[in-house]
Amino acid sequence: IFARSSGRMGDKADDRAHDAFMSSVASHLSFHNGVLIRHPLHRPDPPQRKIMAVQDPRTKKKGCTASREGDGASSSCVHTRPCSMRTLPGSLLGKLWPGDRVVVGMRCCRWLREELCSFAEMVVLRSKRLQANSRVDSNNVLKDLTRFRQGRKAVMLHSDGGDCRPYSVRIFDGVVKAIPSGLNRALTHLSLGGYGIGDKGAGELATVINTCTALTHLDLKQNAIGDEGVQQLAASLAECSVLQTLNLSSNDVGADGAHKLAELLEARPSLVTLFLAGNRICAAGMARLAPALGGCKLLTHIDLGENDLGSEGAGMLVKVLGECRALEHLGVRDNYIGPDGVGRLAGALSCASALTTLDLRGNDIDDDGAGVLASVLGSCTALQSLDIGENGIGAQGVGMLARMLGDCKALRSLSVSVNYIGAGGMARLAGMLSELKSLTHLDLAENYIIGEGAEKLAAALSACSSLTRLDLAENYIVDEGAEKLAAVLSECGALTRLDLRQNGITDHGVAPLASALSDCSTLAHLSLKTNAISSDGAASLCLALGRLQSITHLDLGRNDVGPEGFRKLAEALASCKSLTHLDLGGNHVGDAGAEGVGLVLGSCQAITQLNLSGNLIGPEGADKLALGLAACQALQHLDLASNRMGDEGAAKLASALRTCSAMSHLDVRQNGIGAEGIVKLAATLSHWSMFDFGLWMCEL
Repeated sequence: IFARSSGRMGDKADDRAHDAFMSSVASHLSFHNGVLIRHPLHRPDPPQRKIMAVQDPRTKKKGCTASREGDGASSSCVHTRPCSMRTLPGSLLGKLWPGDRVVVGMRCCRWLREELCSFAEMVVLRSKRLQANSRVDSNNVLKDLTRFRQGRKAVMLHSDGGDCRPYSVRIFDGVVKAIPSGLNRALTHLSLGGYGIGDKGAGELATVINTCTALTHLDLKQNAIGDEGVQQLAASLAECSVLQTLNLSSNDVGADGAHKLAELLEARPSLVTLFLAGNRICAAGMARLAPALGGCKLLTHIDLGENDLGSEGAGMLVKVLGECRALEHLGVRDNYIGPDGVGRLAGALSCASALTTLDLRGNDIDDDGAGVLASVLGSCTALQSLDIGENGIGAQGVGMLARMLGDCKALRSLSVSVNYIGAGGMARLAGMLSELKSLTHLDLAENYIIGEGAEKLAAALSACSSLTRLDLAENYIVDEGAEKLAAVLSECGALTRLDLRQNGITDHGVAPLASALSDCSTLAHLSLKTNAISSDGAASLCLALGRLQSITHLDLGRNDVGPEGFRKLAEALASCKSLTHLDLGGNHVGDAGAEGVGLVLGSCQAITQLNLSGNLIGPEGADKLALGLAACQALQHLDLASNRMGDEGAAKLASALRTCSAMSHLDVRQNGIGAEGIVKLAATLSHWSMFDFGLWMCEL
């Protein structure tokens, strides 16, 4: 719930206006996935005007709203002043709130936090995207946590260190102080990922976490915790009798740490989910960890990816698979287990009747391992997701897999990307695809299937009516393959994502594709990056873009659209109101094309990421671009690297960027910007909540 209101409701508001305001509250509240969303609240104008002031998403100027017309009244601009949300009583919120969970920001106004907590049983605290000028220290965090936990049956604390880097140490200190002050009795979920607390921080947390008797979920991923830190945590967590989920992914846990984790698992065999990916456990650590995992009969999720297990470590997983009959998710990606490792796992996989997700990506199993895997896939009848990408599998191996995958009727996601199946392997795989009626996600990227393979795939896609995501990047299907795909895309009515990057498609191939895509009303992600699309191809895409109202991500980078092509595109893109990500990098749009970009930004105000790198935009183009940027308040990531704006262009950008309060990343490398331009750009940083300022190769 965002505690913001730009409505005008003064203390002396007349009763009639107040009644009208309160009666319209319900229409401004909606539910999305069980979460209460409060839309902007405003005081209605006097009844005789019959105009209700609402926030205009196209302008969002401070203190200004546009109007929603009623009974033929003309539009007007109603100036408002900020007010307290005290006008909306907590009792009303309590009646409208459907459940017992509240998500509250750390900077949410004190009144709203207290009102929400007065009727909620569970509170989720989030400290994401703290303002750069916020007064955040451990004592303030402690006060907030203490206030929230009073009388609560459960408290969930989620804080992503990556989103609050300037304050991560202070927030972590506040959490550690708050736990023994009473938070321990209510804390059920603790997520402190990305803080980089190391062994020292893990030790500090361990001294207080053993008192958290209600703790069920602990997430400490990406914290540089080594064996010493794990040893201290494991000893404390042994006291947490209801712990179900432990996430120590992307740390520095070695074989010694794995030994301590094994002792924890033996003490608490009730663990359900364990994430240890991205450590250095290796085979020596697995020798001790595997028997302990086998004793956790309730385990449903195990992720051991990127741990250098090798074939020996994979063999030790056999006991785990044999004992953990409830196991649903097994992740062993990037462990280089090879054909030998798959051979050792195969026998146990045939007994894993509950397995729904198997991730074997990046293990160099080649055709021999694929053959062994194929021999047991038929018994994995519950399998829904299989990833065998980056394994050196060729046409022979994928052929053996295809014969058995047809028996996995529940399969919804299949990734065979970054292998070497070619057109021959694609022909074998295509015969199986028509049997997988539930398939929604198919990833065939980087397999060099060329046009011939695309033709075989197209014949099978007509039977895949449930397909929502299709990735064919870097397959060099050229125009021939694009034409064959276009003939069947209209039959994939559920398609939401299509990736055709780096396929050698020219204007000739784009034309039939664009015609077919115009019928894909659900398409949200489209990538045609690094092809050979010029202004004529851009003109063909205009028809499709005008009809794709659900498009959110469009990637046309590294083509040759040029200024003329982009002027055509701009008119079509202006109608794509849902667009959030737009990549036009490396298209040589120049100053003339930058005017079109400004037009798009003025119309598509939902855009959060924009890439215009390598487009020969100079000071004149920067001026045109600035006009659109001034209205794009949602923009978070702007890439203008490798242009030629200079100090003059930087100054024009700086004035427009002041209104982009959500900006978190600005890249102006290789633009010939000197000290004068950098100083003006840097002055805008105080208006942003977080920032990553790319200045490499500027003329300082």
